[in-house]
Amino acid sequence: NFLMILFGEFIDNTLCVFFSFSTMAAAAIGNTISDAAGIFSGGAVEELATRCGVKEPPLSPEQKRLRRTKVWQYTGQVIGIVVGCTLGCCPLLWLDPNQAARLKKEKEQN
Repeated sequence: NFLMILFGEFIDNTLCVFFSFSTMAAAAIGNTISDAAGIFSGGAVEELATRCGVKEPPLSPEQKRLRRTKVWQYTGQVIGIVVGCTLGCCPLLWLDPNQAARLKKEKEQN
């Protein structure tokens, strides 16, 4: 979310003003860039966790198939995604929500 918001805002204030794209186009382009960056950063996050001592629990194949194990696995994944996405929204605290509209209006007037 962090990268998507930053790139989307930058695109909205530059390319969208220049080419008269919609804000949704900026969001889509920002999301694409963010997704591409996510491919490269996923392994880095796992490597960092390993360096910090976070280890996968030693479960047998039978234990991995248990319903209880799956519930905890998915619960942990959901919590991680929600916390990560919430932290990724931090750029919204300092971005000017009206900047792109002002720039588009200025372009129309010139």
